[in-house]
Formats: sequence, structure tokens, C-alpha cells
Amino acid sequence: MEVKDIRNKFFRAKPSKVTGTVHEESEISSLFTVHRLPGHYFNMVGIETTDNVLFIADSLFGKPILEKYGIPFIYDVRGYIRTIESIMSRKMNYYVPSHADITTDIREIAQLNMDAVKRIEDFIVSILQEAKNYDVILKTVCDEYDLQLDYAQYALVGSTIRSFLSCLYNEGMIQSEFVDNILYWKS
Repeated sequence: MEVKDIRNKFFRAKPSKVTGTVHEESEISSLFTVHRLPGHYFNMVGIETTDNVLFIADSLFGKPILEKYGIPFIYDVRGYIRTIESIMSRKMNYYVPSHADITTDIREIAQLNMDAVKRIEDFIVSILQEAKNYDVILKTVCDEYDLQLDYAQYALVGSTIRSFLSCLYNEGMIQSEFVDNILYWKS
């Protein structure tokens, strides 16, 4: 059961009627091309129109949001980076992100997001010179980014930190160890 404090429009969108599904990148009625945009959330896609406009959903965050929150929600760190690189490689007339202004040049926004990922990653590795458990890591990261957690931020930032820990562990950049049934992470 979910915590009542996160039962709001931000976490619970109105239901939509599904009339069809797309499983891979594909063309729809010769009007749109669907592109996979992994990283921010499960099965996220972007839509490219025939007039060279790319709707990129939640795949990039504008400067105001990155400055306010510092830590974008990411469930797959490397997938997120691949998505940013893929978007940057496309030459479009317009890019339409959900969390930034429409633009004809996505490079600046994309670079801000890449820099945010790198900063989070580097900071996590740096604080793990001494072993820490998840709660201490989360607190240390939130203190660094001057974030005050509520239930929503705990869910979003906490999930993102876990995604970074998993990624760094899988790539051999950090190690883990259970001590008295508590999982510790160390670089």
C-alpha cells in the first residue's frame, strides 16, 4: 500500500484508455515515428513528426528544474545517458521536452542534464571513501543539494540514489557488504 502523503495528481495521473501499444521503435500511420527513450522511466517514448519535430517527454530537464531540485528522477542511469546522446545526435527543427521550453537547439539542455548526472555520480563515489548505508548516503546527498525531504522527494530522490548505487556497483566503481543485516556501500 502506498503512503497516503503521495496520493496526489503528481503520482497518480488520470487513467487513460489504451487503444494500441508500441513495443519497439516504429512508424505510426506514416505520420509519426516512435523512439524509445530509456532512463527516466519505464517504457518512455518520444514522438518524431514528419515535419521534423521531436517530442522528448520527460527525458530532459530545463535549467530551472535542475537548479531547484538538482537531482532528476532516473531509474536507469546509463539508459538515461544513452537517451541524452541519442537526442543530441538527431537534427530536428524543434525539440519539445515536457520539463523545459521548446527549442531549436537541444545541446545546452542536454549538456546540463549530462553534467547533473556526472555531478551526482562523482559525489556519490566521493562520499563512499568510508562505507555508508543507504540512509546515510541519502542524507549526505540531500544535504549537498540542499534538499528537504518530504514523502514525494523521499520516493523520487531515494529511487534515483538507488539507481546510481546499482549502476556504480554493476560497473565495479563501488562495492557493497552486509554487516549485521545492513547493506553498506563503499568506493
